[in-house]
Amino acid sequence: MSSSSMKSMKKLLEHEAHTDSKSLQRAMKEFQKAKKAHTKILQDVEKASKKLQVAVKEQLKTSKTLEKAQQKHTQAANELASAETSYKEKSESEASMFADIEQLQASLTDVYRARLHNDEDRERRLADLRKTSVPVASEHEIDGRTTENNGLLFDVV
Repeated sequence: MSSSSMKSMKKLLEHEAHTDSKSLQRAMKEFQKAKKAHTKILQDVEKASKKLQVAVKEQLKTSKTLEKAQQKHTQAANELASAETSYKEKSESEASMFADIEQLQASLTDVYRARLHNDEDRERRLADLRKTSVPVASEHEIDGRTTENNGLLFDVV
Protein backbone atom coordinates (compact mmCIF):
# COMPACT_ATOMS: atom_id res chain seq x y z
CA MET A 1 0.00 0.00 0.00
CA SER A 2 1.10 3.34 -0.78
CA SER A 3 1.68 6.07 1.65
CA SER A 4 -1.15 8.17 0.39
CA SER A 5 -3.55 5.32 0.58
CA MET A 6 -2.27 4.58 4.01
CA LYS A 7 -2.79 8.17 4.95
CA SER A 8 -6.24 8.02 3.57
CA MET A 9 -6.95 4.82 5.37
CA LYS A 10 -5.47 6.20 8.56
CA LYS A 11 -7.59 9.33 8.15
CA LEU A 12 -10.63 7.22 7.51
CA LEU A 13 -9.92 5.07 10.55
CA GLU A 14 -9.36 8.17 12.69
CA HIS A 15 -12.58 9.62 11.39
CA GLU A 16 -14.43 6.38 12.19
CA ALA A 17 -12.87 6.31 15.67
CA HIS A 18 -13.83 9.95 16.19
CA THR A 19 -17.42 9.22 15.00
CA ASP A 20 -17.60 6.17 17.23
CA SER A 21 -16.29 8.24 20.15
CA LYS A 22 -18.91 10.94 19.52
CA SER A 23 -21.63 8.29 19.24
CA LEU A 24 -20.47 6.73 22.48
CA GLN A 25 -20.48 10.15 24.21
CA ARG A 26 -24.01 10.85 22.92
CA ALA A 27 -25.15 7.42 24.04
CA MET A 28 -23.53 7.99 27.47
CA LYS A 29 -25.24 11.39 27.77
CA GLU A 30 -28.60 9.88 26.80
CA PHE A 31 -28.03 7.03 29.26
CA GLN A 32 -27.14 9.47 32.07
CA LYS A 33 -30.15 11.63 31.15
CA ALA A 34 -32.45 8.58 31.16
CA LYS A 35 -30.95 7.39 34.44
CA LYS A 36 -31.51 10.85 35.96
CA ALA A 37 -35.11 10.89 34.63
CA HIS A 38 -35.68 7.43 36.06
CA THR A 39 -34.37 8.53 39.47
CA LYS A 40 -36.65 11.57 39.32
CA ILE A 41 -39.61 9.37 38.40
CA LEU A 42 -38.79 7.06 41.31
CA GLN A 43 -38.77 10.08 43.63
CA ASP A 44 -42.07 11.28 42.13
CA VAL A 45 -43.55 7.79 42.59
CA GLU A 46 -42.38 7.81 46.23
CA LYS A 47 -43.95 11.26 46.79
CA ALA A 48 -47.16 10.15 45.09
CA SER A 49 -47.23 7.01 47.22
CA LYS A 50 -46.88 9.08 50.39
CA LYS A 51 -49.61 11.46 49.21
CA LEU A 52 -51.81 8.44 48.45
CA GLN A 53 -51.24 7.04 51.95
CA VAL A 54 -52.08 10.43 53.50
CA ALA A 55 -55.17 10.72 51.30
CA VAL A 56 -56.30 7.19 52.26
CA LYS A 57 -55.83 7.98 55.97
CA GLU A 58 -57.71 11.28 55.57
CA GLN A 59 -60.50 9.55 53.65
CA LEU A 60 -60.84 6.90 56.39
CA LYS A 61 -60.83 9.58 59.07
CA THR A 62 -63.42 11.62 57.17
CA SER A 63 -65.48 8.49 56.56
CA LYS A 64 -65.49 7.71 60.29
CA THR A 65 -66.38 11.31 61.10
CA LEU A 66 -69.18 11.20 58.54
CA GLU A 67 -70.46 7.92 59.97
CA LYS A 68 -70.44 9.39 63.49
CA ALA A 69 -72.22 12.49 62.22
CA GLN A 70 -74.82 10.34 60.48
CA GLN A 71 -75.32 8.34 63.68
CA LYS A 72 -75.66 11.57 65.68
CA HIS A 73 -78.10 12.88 63.09
CA THR A 74 -80.15 9.69 63.24
CA GLN A 75 -80.11 9.79 67.05
CA ALA A 76 -81.10 13.47 67.06
CA ALA A 77 -83.90 12.78 64.58
CA ASN A 78 -85.15 9.93 66.79
CA GLU A 79 -84.97 12.14 69.88
CA LEU A 80 -86.82 14.89 68.02
CA ALA A 81 -89.56 12.47 66.98
CA SER A 82 -89.78 11.16 70.55
CA ALA A 83 -89.93 14.69 71.95
CA GLU A 84 -92.63 15.65 69.45
CA THR A 85 -94.67 12.57 70.39
CA SER A 86 -94.19 13.27 74.09
CA TYR A 87 -95.14 16.92 73.60
CA LYS A 88 -98.27 15.93 71.69
CA GLU A 89 -99.26 13.38 74.34
CA LYS A 90 -98.60 15.82 77.19
CA SER A 91 -100.49 18.60 75.39
CA GLU A 92 -103.46 16.29 74.89
CA SER A 93 -103.20 15.19 78.53
CA GLU A 94 -103.02 18.83 79.66
CA ALA A 95 -106.09 19.69 77.56
CA SER A 96 -107.97 16.74 79.05
CA MET A 97 -106.79 17.69 82.56
CA PHE A 98 -107.89 21.29 81.94
CA ALA A 99 -111.36 20.07 80.97
CA ASP A 100 -111.45 17.89 84.11
CA ILE A 101 -110.36 20.87 86.23
CA GLU A 102 -113.08 23.04 84.72
CA GLN A 103 -115.62 20.32 85.46
CA LEU A 104 -114.31 19.91 89.02
CA GLN A 105 -114.33 23.67 89.50
CA ALA A 106 -117.96 23.81 88.37
CA SER A 107 -118.74 20.94 90.76
CA LEU A 108 -116.88 22.71 93.57
CA THR A 109 -118.82 25.88 92.86
CA ASP A 110 -122.06 23.92 93.03
CA VAL A 111 -121.04 22.26 96.33
CA TYR A 112 -119.97 25.62 97.75
CA ARG A 113 -123.26 27.24 96.76
CA ALA A 114 -125.14 24.29 98.30
CA ARG A 115 -123.11 24.72 101.49
CA LEU A 116 -123.89 28.44 101.61
CA HIS A 117 -127.55 27.66 101.06
CA ASN A 118 -127.46 24.93 103.75
CA ASP A 119 -125.60 27.30 106.14
CA GLU A 120 -128.28 29.92 105.60
CA ASP A 121 -130.98 27.30 106.09
CA ARG A 122 -129.31 26.10 109.31
CA GLU A 123 -128.94 29.67 110.54
CA ARG A 124 -132.61 30.26 109.80
CA ARG A 125 -133.64 27.10 111.64
CA LEU A 126 -131.36 27.97 114.56
CA ALA A 127 -132.91 31.39 114.70
CA ASP A 128 -136.36 29.78 114.69
CA LEU A 129 -135.28 27.48 117.52
CA ARG A 130 -133.93 30.38 119.55
CA LYS A 131 -137.24 32.18 119.17
CA THR A 132 -138.99 29.23 120.71
CA SER A 133 -136.34 29.09 123.48
CA VAL A 134 -136.22 25.37 123.97
CA PRO A 135 -132.93 24.54 125.72
CA VAL A 136 -131.62 20.98 125.28
CA ALA A 137 -128.57 18.99 126.37
CA SER A 138 -125.23 19.58 124.68
CA GLU A 139 -125.02 16.05 123.25
CA HIS A 140 -127.88 14.28 121.54
CA GLU A 141 -128.25 10.98 119.88
CA ILE A 142 -130.10 11.08 116.60
CA ASP A 143 -130.52 7.85 114.65
CA GLY A 144 -127.65 6.29 116.59
CA ARG A 145 -125.30 9.27 115.98
CA THR A 146 -124.16 11.68 118.64
CA THR A 147 -124.10 15.39 117.75
CA GLU A 148 -122.92 18.38 119.68
CA ASN A 149 -124.74 21.61 119.01
CA ASN A 150 -124.10 24.12 121.79
CA GLY A 151 -127.21 23.08 123.68
CA LEU A 152 -129.62 23.30 120.76
CA LEU A 153 -131.16 20.44 118.81
CA PHE A 154 -131.28 20.61 115.06
CA ASP A 155 -131.44 18.23 112.11
CA VAL A 156 -128.22 16.54 110.99
CA VAL A 157 -127.77 17.22 107.31
